[in-house]
Amino acid sequence: MRNQKMHSPLLRFFNCFIHVEMWGVVLLTIIFWSKIPAMVPQHFGSGGLIDSYGKKSVIVVMIIVCFFVYFMHLILMYAISKLNDGNQIYGPVLGKSVTDQETKEGLEIILKMLACIDLFSIGLCIYINFCIATCQNLGRAFEPMIFIGFAGITLYYIKCFLQYRKQLERAYNMEK
Repeated sequence: MRNQKMHSPLLRFFNCFIHVEMWGVVLLTIIFWSKIPAMVPQHFGSGGLIDSYGKKSVIVVMIIVCFFVYFMHLILMYAISKLNDGNQIYGPVLGKSVTDQETKEGLEIILKMLACIDLFSIGLCIYINFCIATCQNLGRAFEPMIFIGFAGITLYYIKCFLQYRKQLERAYNMEK
């Protein structure tokens, strides 16, 4: 299993979209830089309302934050894809029994979760940048949507992984 790449269509789509999302925001910022007002929102308070203004260079700071998430995504996707031992994914008891294919499927679940969270994180940065560049409030739904988005993605993929693990435990007669 060593050095095998993950090639599920959904994972490829997520990764491709993250690249397009990241480089798209950089390109759009360069194209529209001259149209962005000199003073833009630099902080949003509760309810997503603008509560202070600053120079438009704050947009560059947000892009740097996006790039931090982007590079962490690339590093983690690489590091996680190098896991090749069932023990590292399923623990010592079940890990000794699983096949390379089952290890790969477990890794797919983990990588899809990471990609979804990163896609959502970069999307949030882009939305905030858009609101900054257009001097718009984030909106009342912004804060709850952050919680719902991250919690929803995380809980969904934890559920998927635990279901898959339980399926493997049943297959290997390791249920408690």
